[in-house]
Amino acid sequence: MYRSALTAPRTARVHAHSVAVPAVRWNTALTDRNLPGGPIGGDTGSSGQTIISRAHLFELAKHLGSDKDSLRFLWHVLAWGSGSKLRLDRSRLEQALRFASPTHACVILDSRVAHTLHTRCGWASLSSKGAWPAETYQRHCSLLGRWAEEESDHLNRHVCPDEVEHWLFAPA
Repeated sequence: MYRSALTAPRTARVHAHSVAVPAVRWNTALTDRNLPGGPIGGDTGSSGQTIISRAHLFELAKHLGSDKDSLRFLWHVLAWGSGSKLRLDRSRLEQALRFASPTHACVILDSRVAHTLHTRCGWASLSSKGAWPAETYQRHCSLLGRWAEEESDHLNRHVCPDEVEHWLFAPA
């Protein structure tokens, strides 16, 4: 079902996944609070917002040599996870952990992913309304890990669980 989405290289799909963020607002918030690790940076899109890609986050994660570097990484991940909505809540910290290791099996389960799992993949008991118990998230991680292994064998290359998650988030 999702196999055709995995034919392009991971760098073309997962690493290129980008989000426009209001960096000016983030940088103002960091400066106003005298928080180290700013500014939020990336490419400037046509909308005037800053574009942050997963590849940019993976690159920042490679260079965590100081507290300032760690905070810079955290602010970028929080901005990426919030997008233009500026949802600054504790669930964004989960996003920070997922980018520390790009091959780790930590994947996102949100309403979009749950909807795809329910409607296109037949997970009938999964609601797209959220507030899933830990057991559901564990089943989700195991399922995506198993699918990634199966596709690795089929495609003769290593497929990471986040590649499957990316398809579930935005199915072709």
